Amino acid sequence: MLWDKYDLLILDLDGVIYIGDQAVPFAAETINEISKNVRICAATNNASRRPEVVAEHLRSLGLDIANDEVYTSAEAGAALLGMQIEPGSSVLAIGGDGVSAALEAAGFEVVRASDSHELNRQLASKVSGVLQGHGTSNNWWDFNLAMQAINLGKTWIATNHDLTVPIPGGFAPGNGAFVRLLQELTGIKPQFAGKPETALFLKAANKFNSLNPLVIGDRLDTDIDGAVSAGFDSLLVGTGVHQIADVSTNLPTYFAADLRVLLESNPDSFKVKE
Repeated sequence: MLWDKYDLLILDLDGVIYIGDQAVPFAAETINEISKNVRICAATNNASRRPEVVAEHLRSLGLDIANDEVYTSAEAGAALLGMQIEPGSSVLAIGGDGVSAALEAAGFEVVRASDSHELNRQLASKVSGVLQGHGTSNNWWDFNLAMQAINLGKTWIATNHDLTVPIPGGFAPGNGAFVRLLQELTGIKPQFAGKPETALFLKAANKFNSLNPLVIGDRLDTDIDGAVSAGFDSLLVGTGVHQIADVSTNLPTYFAADLRVLLESNPDSFKVKE
């Protein structure tokens, strides 16, 4: 079977395990069957939630997963900041609760925007960095303060540059859309911590002492490109953003309509030909 070629499955979530609040058909039951024999790591670019909240959501959809089997781009972003600014520094958090939680866990003082121009000017000078991730409650004050801090030269890390996220019936703006907004406003480009950067994949592999992981995702520009850069095999599933017809550069190792391919006895028939 396909899964037994590997010692770890690095799973994307949006578009692979769920879309919005809805489970992707066949996903949880397939992974549950496989996880009896191979380790799994849910590695998501969605930085809006804490790992334990993500894990609880996955369990509510029927997936058997522990809190420490989730790794988010917010955690990768906080780790990247930790390599560049002093421990305990103040960092502006843009995004959901997962962004603040990752910064706190890394030992930073979390700063949030206020609705006062004067206070925000003080905060822009105070912070040493900006960590920007997905969040449905981001508002004008958040981007106003972020713009000021970035223009002052503060270290700017964006968790990811996904332009969209899948929702039931279509797509919604992702973190990348708002990253582009700040780029337009400042003329500055951030550093990226999540997929397709290799850090998130390598961290997952190291965490589980994996020598031969399989990356599974629905996006070519994040999951597949990142897997190729990290030197890992990949599986593109057609349950989210991209289909095999969308491939223009980096090819996935395998393509299938859904995760049931992992249980196929003839996996080579799903290999993507050069």
